[in-house]
Amino acid sequence: MRDENNSPYHLSKYFACGGSVYVPLFFDETSSTFLTAVPSAAQLTKWIDAADTEMPAANTNKNLLYMGIKSSGLTAGSHMAVAIMQDKTDPARKLLTKILLPVPNATFTLRIDNDTLPVSSKVYNAQHFGAIFLEENLLYFSVGRDVYTRNLTSGVEQLQFTLPAGEELTFIRHRKYASTTSTEAPYLFNYIMIGSQVNGNYRIRMFQKQSGNLVASPDFMLEGPGKAADVIYISPSVGSSSYVYTY
Repeated sequence: MRDENNSPYHLSKYFACGGSVYVPLFFDETSSTFLTAVPSAAQLTKWIDAADTEMPAANTNKNLLYMGIKSSGLTAGSHMAVAIMQDKTDPARKLLTKILLPVPNATFTLRIDNDTLPVSSKVYNAQHFGAIFLEENLLYFSVGRDVYTRNLTSGVEQLQFTLPAGEELTFIRHRKYASTTSTEAPYLFNYIMIGSQVNGNYRIRMFQKQSGNLVASPDFMLEGPGKAADVIYISPSVGSSSYVYTY
């Protein structure tokens, strides 16, 4: 249940979680409220607002356009999600939102920091997003056929790649597999994955990056009939930390 009154709710498809030792970060689109859940609870759990938060977790009056996990750590301030939000009263106002989550076993306290996006910024008109997990402080996003990065510290935006004419971009993901066991070495990867569609077929380009920037050409490209919205790799050995905990 949403609460003791069984209030109606609808969770966004976007969520963020740091792994099995963290609680997830959900967003209720009906009440514009951030929520979480614990396995033993009979209903969803409300967040407590941090003293220095810029926005309360409940009744934000915002639409959630994107959210993904950015970093995951065991110290205060190291566990963070990034989101793009749009004001319901003034849809022209969009925010780049940084959400600091509690470390494991801490209180359910949420700190939300907002930066208003200028209309002149590229990310203001973005359609697809992809946060880089545990690495460079960048957000990948697309405008039409162009893929950009935005530095989450400086706000600098940089063109990274342009799809060929006729292709429609369908998703951007950062996927990384880095096992600590030597037997997994042949399967390790760290890719920015750019999915597109053309003539009823999907294409997924697998790019390596250097200091957050895409290399000139992808390592390889997956192709097939249909439209791809994501990609996942199943290794010979799968553990609790094999995959990114986000949409």
